Amino acid sequence: MKLMLLHLLCLTGFVPVILSTMTLSSFLINKTMTWADAQNYCKTVYVDLAMAKSQTSLLKLRDTLAKQNVTGPVWMGLYNDLDTWRWSYNSRLLNNITLRMWAGGQPDNQNGHECCAAIDNNGTWWDMSCLDVNPFICYSASGANRYVGVTTMLNWADAQAYCRQYYTDLASPFNATDNSLVQQVATVQGFSWFGLFRDSWRWVDGTKVGQLLWQSPLPDNVDPQENCGTLNGGIFDDTKCTNQYYFICDIIPVVKYAVKLQVKSDQSVFDPAVIAAILEQIKQKLDKKTTVSWRVQPDRNIFHKKIQPNSP
Repeated sequence: MKLMLLHLLCLTGFVPVILSTMTLSSFLINKTMTWADAQNYCKTVYVDLAMAKSQTSLLKLRDTLAKQNVTGPVWMGLYNDLDTWRWSYNSRLLNNITLRMWAGGQPDNQNGHECCAAIDNNGTWWDMSCLDVNPFICYSASGANRYVGVTTMLNWADAQAYCRQYYTDLASPFNATDNSLVQQVATVQGFSWFGLFRDSWRWVDGTKVGQLLWQSPLPDNVDPQENCGTLNGGIFDDTKCTNQYYFICDIIPVVKYAVKLQVKSDQSVFDPAVIAAILEQIKQKLDKKTTVSWRVQPDRNIFHKKIQPNSP
């Protein structure tokens, strides 16, 4: 059997092919639910809670709400990733060790931006904004003193970079003995950065949220435990996950196109094997997210033979 697909496909007899493509769109659900219940609903019925990773997608969500005369707040796929506290050295998760030395009421994410931790002269830990400046404590894997205090005032990220350049990493005590050694350094130089930190806000697919999409001072955690995100008055806002709001789901609408093709073959294009082979060649040239099928004509055929006029 010989088939020729002309460029895209070269044919003798026109036949419609249905192409279906999938792109995410958003849909407002006019039911009030908690954030967790809203996400479960979206994942069960559609895809997930809606995400807005760029200004363009944010404008689309605003347009979705405007068409429904809704200003918000409405849930979207935005949450504060509180369960990722880990050590700078080896990125070891805090959940994988038993040591906990948080001060009373800590971590509290005061003002909504506390994703790094410092140690005090009692050996207890405090979450703080990573942009604050403090002295810090480095870990040296090869030096005589494993924990080295540095009195230069730096933010957490710069302190980490300094320790990794001149020593091994920021101090990351995995047990009570090491925490006591780090405490001794903090007793000398005062409240100090060490290697404990966490991720901040994320979309439901795990990607980080760009700070530029927030309007200062948000997120602010003004009412403690505001760890889920809404679209409120056109801007991102943090609020308690147990509140009940409308929500926006990401959906996959199916867009269909009818394309007429001509097939040139030295065998009968009415043969089911030939029809299947042509369709398979079409599929190989299309994106994996695009589906393709034949449209059956009223006479139950797919192809119609094209009658060529007699040559002069």
